[in-house]
Amino acid sequence: MQKIEAEYEIVTPLMLGGANHAPEFRLASFVNVVRWWWRFLALGRYGGDAARATFWEAVLFGWSAPPFGRKRVSFRLSRPVQTGFKWDGPAIPNGLRDWSGINYLTAQAFSARSGRTPVDARAFSVAAHVQGFALGPFRELVSGALRANERRWALAELNGEGEDRWQTAVVTLIDALALIGLIGGLGARSRRGFGSLALTRLEIRSDPISEMKSRSLDRPPATVEEYRQRIAGYLGRSPYAGLPPYTALSDRTRISVVARADDASTLMNDVGFALQYYRTWGERTGATHRHRYVENGNQQQIAAGTGKTGYLFTQDHNWYLGLKAYVDAARSDIQATRDDENIGDDYKRHRETGVRRQMEQDISSNAFSMGVPRRIAFGLPHNYLIQPSTPLRGDGRPLRSTVSIEPATSGRRASPLMLHFHPLSSGGFIAVVCFVPAVFLGGAVEVIAKVGQHSTISTSLAAESHLKDFGEVSGFIEFVSGGTWKTSLKGVATQCSCTEIFPKAP
Repeated sequence: MQKIEAEYEIVTPLMLGGANHAPEFRLASFVNVVRWWWRFLALGRYGGDAARATFWEAVLFGWSAPPFGRKRVSFRLSRPVQTGFKWDGPAIPNGLRDWSGINYLTAQAFSARSGRTPVDARAFSVAAHVQGFALGPFRELVSGALRANERRWALAELNGEGEDRWQTAVVTLIDALALIGLIGGLGARSRRGFGSLALTRLEIRSDPISEMKSRSLDRPPATVEEYRQRIAGYLGRSPYAGLPPYTALSDRTRISVVARADDASTLMNDVGFALQYYRTWGERTGATHRHRYVENGNQQQIAAGTGKTGYLFTQDHNWYLGLKAYVDAARSDIQATRDDENIGDDYKRHRETGVRRQMEQDISSNAFSMGVPRRIAFGLPHNYLIQPSTPLRGDGRPLRSTVSIEPATSGRRASPLMLHFHPLSSGGFIAVVCFVPAVFLGGAVEVIAKVGQHSTISTSLAAESHLKDFGEVSGFIEFVSGGTWKTSLKGVATQCSCTEIFPKAP
């Protein structure tokens, strides 16, 4: 039996809990994250063969279908979770409004109405016990449990290099446990930096396994270069070649340190504001658009486009304006009806209901007449609130329409952009951006626009080249690390620069 112990420090608020969202550290959630990172590494290590990687994942972590059965690795907390989380940032949820960058990273998931609060945990230790794997008895299970074609494939997988592939599975488990504490996190909104974990100790105690080195670690990295070296050691040298079929380490993966600050809350807030600034057009104020932010508890604003080469995502803004025209037209009709003194209230309500329904149908029918918003490369669903340029006067409901763009075959597609915040033992914190592109929606290339009771499917994604290179997403690395977004902000302590972690710059 092999024992692996890992200890993690919780760097940013951990939003984790059960079905009722009550804050609670859950070991099962951590195990699911370990499995995700194992899968992230395994595709390239098993020659780019997804079926082979899935087979050995089932052998290691277990699967209900025969012959795999029970898992061959078990996890437990090696000591009680340490409480007393230290955080200089906003209280969640009530303090978020004074930290606009962190609030943006929540995507409104932690509003006061949600009642969600962070887990009071600052560190935890996990022990993973890997049982021995006997090829002979497992071959017998395979022979009796699988159909002919599956049996031949599985037996071929076990014969010859079966022992080496099992060792690959165990080494990948060790590397996954390490990477969770170097570029990963746990809990809700972990891809946006919440629940960032820092590996503070890793010990491997095992019976001898050929060609496997026992590695130990007892502190966070002191410098960015040491941080890079650790990640390189655990990523290995077998990335998938090309665009992977699911989120996995590939030669297109990019990991970069983009900023540094003295405390994690300031760093997280500034990077969150930079992402908001990069992706959004700003709020309309008179004839201009402006970005609002909070500095030292005071509301501030700067002109949209400041620090950028003009406006970004102009196509998306024009798409929005095209749909907004239907809302403005409906507003004119409804206002004229409300102002008409020659018709009764019952007819006014009937007429207004009809106009609203027609507006939703028109928006739905024309949602993709100007293509698909390019920002869907950041992940789906996307929700757009469309309101008229001038609010309705008089009694009655305000006029607005919500457009939701989501995959036609599933509810969401996770973002290929992942944020992580990591401490340095020499002092300060670094912000890490992980760009992990993969096939956007698998075999399905359709998205659906939902407006009220109406919906329209677009099949135009097959021609969307930006979903193959994800230039909009990777461009954020240059934007945030360049620091030009700070030019109109006062008192921003974050230092911006780009250090490539993977692949290492020549």
